[in-house]
Amino acid sequence: MMTAILNYRQTAEVVCLPKPSTSNTPMKYILRGALALLVLFLTTTVNATPPDKLSASQKLSASQKLNASQKLKAPEKLKVAYVEFPPVEYKDGNKQPAGSFIKITEAVLNNAGIEFDFIYLPIARTYLYLREGKVDMWPGLSEIPSLQGYVVESQSIPATITLSAWYIKGTPPITHFNQLSGTNTILVNGYTYGGLLYKLTHPDFGMNALYTPTHESGLKMLQLKRGDYFLDYNEPIRSHLQQHPMENLQHSVLNKRNASFLVSSRYPKAEQLIKKLDDSYNQLLSNGTIKNIINK
Repeated sequence: MMTAILNYRQTAEVVCLPKPSTSNTPMKYILRGALALLVLFLTTTVNATPPDKLSASQKLSASQKLNASQKLKAPEKLKVAYVEFPPVEYKDGNKQPAGSFIKITEAVLNNAGIEFDFIYLPIARTYLYLREGKVDMWPGLSEIPSLQGYVVESQSIPATITLSAWYIKGTPPITHFNQLSGTNTILVNGYTYGGLLYKLTHPDFGMNALYTPTHESGLKMLQLKRGDYFLDYNEPIRSHLQQHPMENLQHSVLNKRNASFLVSSRYPKAEQLIKKLDDSYNQLLSNGTIKNIINK
């Protein structure tokens, strides 16, 4: 009887036990995964090195990463072109930017709190790089036809440039560009002379253009009578003549041109930059800084 009862209870217990449900199987794996992630998190937290316990090499690496990140976010310096146009702007014997306009530009940019780098370029490449936005600014001549629509010009006029026809004594003086028709005239390669080049070199004008790479070589050609006139600006010619006087050299003034700050239209917020430059220049003009630079 007792054996029968025991057998009945065992049978009942076996019968009454629920069967494993297939729907509970995924939950088992989810719980296991959660447990594994918890263990990984606790292990990582325990093993992490506090900032004050970092080794010198670890601290240096972290500092380098921070500096690299800051450099990526730092604004680029203004790229300022300058050309060979002594004594207004040129590269000196130490291969550094020099000249009265360069000094004024430095003062204006520093006063405005703008970081910059000077880039020495030939005149033709300066025009090209301004159009393409490869340089941001040039302290140069205003109202250049080939740059119209590509640059924004300042209202301030830091300098005035004089253009003359240079010739050897005995050559008839001229008073107007039209008188260059029928002559052999030396021109500096790359100069547009404020757009005048296109008129002078047009076949209908009848002038024979002779090109020279520099101001000095142009004077040499004139001295050797390889041309009747040399069309060039007074400032670089007079600068050269101070060191290398030339007998019987004469000139006729043909026009005057203004110099200004030119900013590439591709520069972000070019109009705002020009206003900042004008404000800085006017401030330096008022306090006498510009006058001191010019008189040095």
